[in-house]
Parts: sequence; structure tokens; C-alpha cells
Amino acid sequence: MRRRFAPHQLAAFKYALRETHPALFMEMRLRKTSICIRRCQLYGRGGKFLVIAPGSALGSWTDELRLEGVADRDVVIISGTKAQRKKLLRGPGVWYLIHTEGHRSVPEISRPGWRWTGVIIDESTSIRNPRAQVTEFCLQNFRDVEHRWILTGTPNPESDMEFFCQMAFLDGQFLGFRNWYQMQHNMYHPHWSGERRPNADTSRRIAQAVRKRAFVLSRATAGFPDRKVVDLRWLELPDALRTTYARAEKGFVLEWEGRQTASTIWATGVYLWLRRLCGGFLVEQEPAMTNPAGDDPCLDGEEGDTILVTHLRQIWAGKVDELVRLLTTELARKQVVVWFCFNAELSAAEQSLKSAKVKCASLTGQIPREAREQLRQRFMAGDIRVLLVQEKVAALGMNLSCADTAIYFSEPPGLLSSKQTEDRILQLDKVNPLLLIYLLVKNSVDQDIHEALRMKAIRSRQGLGQELLRRLLRRNHARQSN
Repeated sequence: MRRRFAPHQLAAFKYALRETHPALFMEMRLRKTSICIRRCQLYGRGGKFLVIAPGSALGSWTDELRLEGVADRDVVIISGTKAQRKKLLRGPGVWYLIHTEGHRSVPEISRPGWRWTGVIIDESTSIRNPRAQVTEFCLQNFRDVEHRWILTGTPNPESDMEFFCQMAFLDGQFLGFRNWYQMQHNMYHPHWSGERRPNADTSRRIAQAVRKRAFVLSRATAGFPDRKVVDLRWLELPDALRTTYARAEKGFVLEWEGRQTASTIWATGVYLWLRRLCGGFLVEQEPAMTNPAGDDPCLDGEEGDTILVTHLRQIWAGKVDELVRLLTTELARKQVVVWFCFNAELSAAEQSLKSAKVKCASLTGQIPREAREQLRQRFMAGDIRVLLVQEKVAALGMNLSCADTAIYFSEPPGLLSSKQTEDRILQLDKVNPLLLIYLLVKNSVDQDIHEALRMKAIRSRQGLGQELLRRLLRRNHARQSN
């Protein structure tokens, strides 16, 4: 017996009944996937549906399809080699699931011969950038498909301009514009900061158009307000490491134990050094060799160039020790998701947790997608207590809601990633509030990122970058004044 719709789902379903190309902008865990599946099942027998979704969400789609009564034999995950993917496309099936970038290996999915009844783009922010290959592919194809869907909880994480490509996928245009650049030219103006700012009535026009065209729903409006408890765990760098950090921040040079380990002229390079230092890792550069011929395909350089090899060395275990302490004391009986931005941090944490007899597993990009899904299912079943996750692997779409606690070893610096990772453990019928624990180094980029992401005035990556630079300069100025 299929699950009964909640009132907010019923309202969304009625909207989908009257729309040829629906847009469900519903926040995480409001079960928009089940609404889409059930509506598609009413399109008639013989229908075939293509779901384009982040790899981390494909497992959740198979779960939802099963709960909606779809037989496993009718669900096809298009993966493997190019030849294998083509074979899967030609085989029997009703629901075909493919990774967001899957079109690169099988562009044939766009051919009219497949006769898709519906094409669904889950986490449709994947096509918000007009310059991205996946955006160009989706906008240039599927125009003959009878029903096109877009699903996401946060359609405009950085700018209202991000609505255009998503809505154009459905209707071929938005606000009367068929071209993103035309819309930008007519509705936005240049600003001294380098960003384009909306004209006086732009925000109103876009908001009005989206409300009229899409089904928009937040958890609070649906009667499920956020219940999150945030716990900040502050750590201090040891004196020697703080000295290294300060010199890198000021002089773009890394020094450790009286030796220079790396140097750069780029602020982005220093930013990555500082983030890694907060996790306890030192970047060490060394010349591997001089490229004499310039013809070695494994080397990125011209003849006579010095090839630099970068190593990482763990010089501090403050965050790792705090993580182990939390998971063996306060959270000893809890299922927990731990988020990482860097694989070196994740590996060090996994090694220490296993030494402490904590049952854990890791999800990184090096693990095949099928194996990731098996690990996720084991975690959901309670066979794994602590899941260590590289944020780019599972930030979008992956259901990890068996846990109500998440720890941020290193916080994602993106506005969308930060919100999405929080929502991975959300479930509407949970009794307990979500516990979000952040491991932060005081007076560092850790603190800068955490505070900047919560400033309402910041909506874009550029704005976030400018705020982080201001904080770095302010810290340098305070250091010089003292």
C-alpha cells in the first residue's frame, strides 16, 4: 500500500496535475520525489522516464521508486563504461536514472528516438550556470519531450539570475527572454564591485513570475519549521603552528621548523594552505625534476621547467582528537555524519576512529558509485555508526536521515553546499532536533567561513570571497598594530 500524502504534498500533486512541465521548488525532506513519481505514473502505460540527478541522489531515487510500487526490473541506473551505458539504455525499463554529467559519455539520451515521456532534472541547480556543459546540453535538447520536470529546494542559492536556465528548460524562455545574456543585459546593471546588480523592479518581477509558474514551499510553511541545535567547538592552534599560520597569511610563504616548505603569489593558494593548516596538515612543495625534453605526458611543463610536487604532512591532530573524543563520549551511542572538504583529513580521522574501535566508513570520490550506495544503505540500516563523507560526493540528494547529528570537520565554503549538507540528515517526522557540531579554529579561515556564510547580505561566491579577503586583511592589520 502506497504512503498517504500529507496536506502539503496533496497541494503540490494538484499543481502537478494541471501543469504540463512542473517545477517543484520544495525544501528538503518535503518528499517532492514521491509527488513526481506518482504524477508520472498517471501519464499512461508505456511511458519511459529519464531522471538526471547527482550521483549521490540516485540511491534515494531507487528507494522512492520502490516505495511507490515500481518494480526493481523497471528501474535502470545508467552507469559503467560507455558501451555498458549504451546497452543499458537499449534494454527494457521504465525509469532510467543517470548522473548529472552522464550525458558526456552517452549524449544519445537526447535523441528523439528514445521517446521519453518525461525528463526530470533533480537538484536542478545543476543547470543554473548558462556556461556549464550540462546546462547547454539540457537546454539544447529534450524540446520534443512531452513532460519536463525540475526539482530542487534551493533554486537560487546565490542570485535570482539562476532561475533563468532552470525555467528555460521547461518553457524555452523566462520573463519573455529566450537567452540568458539578453535577460542579464536588460534586467541587471554593472556595479563597481564587479557583480551585476538587479534593476529596480527585477527582483519583484522574478519573484512574481516564479510564484505564478512553480510550486514553491518551505518546511516552515508546510508546518515543519527547522529545529536545529548548533554547537560550536573552538580549538586553538599550538604556538608553533599559529606562527606558521600568521606568516602564511601575511607573506604568502609557508615555513615550518625553520624551513620554507612552500611559496606562492596567489591568494587562492594561501587560502587553501590556511584551510589545510586548520585541519592539521602542512603543504610541502619540492622540485621533482627538471623536464629536459618537455615531452613526458605525465608532466605538466615545457622543456626546462621545474616540476613541483606537493605533499601533505600531518603536524597537528587537534581536530582529529576532538572528533574521536566526541564520538567515544558524548555521542558514543549516536549515528553521526561527519563532513570533510579534504580527503587527507578524512583519512586521518578514519584511521584514528578505527584505532578507537568506532565503527565507521568513508564516502569519497574514489569509491565507485555502486559501492557508495551500498555503504549508504548499510548506514541507514544501522550497520555503520559513523559515516565520514567528502562533501562534494554527497552534498546533493543523498538521504542520510537515520542520523540526527552532523559534525563539520571542515565546513563547505559554498552557500548551497553548506545548506544542502545540513539537510542530508533532515526527516520531517523526527522527534529530536538536529544537532550540528562545527569544529572551528579560532581567528582563522574556519571562523571566517562559518560567520560569513551566515551573513544575510552575502548571496554569491564573489561576495563570499570578498568578505573572506576583508577578514584576512583586517586580521593582518590588527597583527601589525599590536
